[in-house]
Amino acid sequence: MNPTRLPWKLAATAGALLLSTQVAAAITCARTLTADVVAFDQPLMYNRLGAANVNGMMYALKRDVVHKSTQVPLTVNAAGAVAGQVMLRPDKRPRPLVLRVRVGDCLDVTLTNLLAANANPNNAIPNNVPPFRVVNNDQVADRHVGFHVTGLQLRNNISDDSSMVGRVVADPGSLVPVGQTKVYRLFAEKEGVFVSQSQGGPFGSDATQGNSSNGLHGQVIVEPTGAKMYRSVVTEEEMRLASMNLVTNNAACGTPRVTAGGQPIIDYEARYPNVAP
Repeated sequence: MNPTRLPWKLAATAGALLLSTQVAAAITCARTLTADVVAFDQPLMYNRLGAANVNGMMYALKRDVVHKSTQVPLTVNAAGAVAGQVMLRPDKRPRPLVLRVRVGDCLDVTLTNLLAANANPNNAIPNNVPPFRVVNNDQVADRHVGFHVTGLQLRNNISDDSSMVGRVVADPGSLVPVGQTKVYRLFAEKEGVFVSQSQGGPFGSDATQGNSSNGLHGQVIVEPTGAKMYRSVVTEEEMRLASMNLVTNNAACGTPRVTAGGQPIIDYEARYPNVAP
C-alpha cells in the first residue's frame, strides 16, 4: 500500500459514510404504510394441464395465511403461526404478492419466516412405490428468507436491505431464520414497479434463480403522489355490497344502485358494513 494515498482513501470512506447519513436524514415519510407478510411453503398449480410445483413457496399477507389443521387465520389465532404448518387460505388463489404505495411513502414490511425447517417438505412418497412417488427437489437447502425490493431506498441502514452483506460480525446479515420475524423499513422515492424477492437462496433451483423460481417473489408498485389504490381482486359478493345503498336508517338500505340501463353503480370508497344488509 502506498502510504501517500492513505489519507485520500480515509477521506473517501469518511465522505461515503457522511453521505449515507445525510441521505437517511433527508428521508421524510409522507405516510408510513405497513404490511404484515409471511413466507411459507405452498403447492402451486401453474395451469389446467396439471403442471405444478408441490414444493412451491410464496409471500402472503398474514391475514390470508391459516394453520393447516384448524384453518384459522394467523391474525385470529397467533398460536397457529407454526413453521411448516401453515398454508394459504382455501378461498385464495396462490399468486405473487403485490404491495402498493405512493411516491414519498414509507413502507414497513414485517416478515415472518414460516417455512418448514427442511427444504422440499411436501415430497410425498407413500411406500416409495411408483407411480405415486412425487419428488421435487427445486427448493434451495438454506431456509433463511428476506424481502429485498430492488429500487426502493433503505430508511435506516444495511439491515433493511434483506441481504447477507454489511458488518457480518456485528449484524450477521439481515435475513430471517425459520420461525423468526424482522421488519424492513423502506422508502419509495420514485414511481415504478419494483421486484421483491428473497435473497436467502438466490442461486440454484430452476434457471439458477434460487427460491424466486419456486414462487418466493412479488412486486412493490409505487403510484404517483395523490393516487388512490383499490383492491384488484374482489369477490362477486363484495362487488354487490359496493353497489348497494347501505346508509343506515334509510328505507332503501340494502337495495342495489343501478344506472338507467341496469348497470351497477360502484362506490369505490365503500367499506364493509357493520351489520348484514
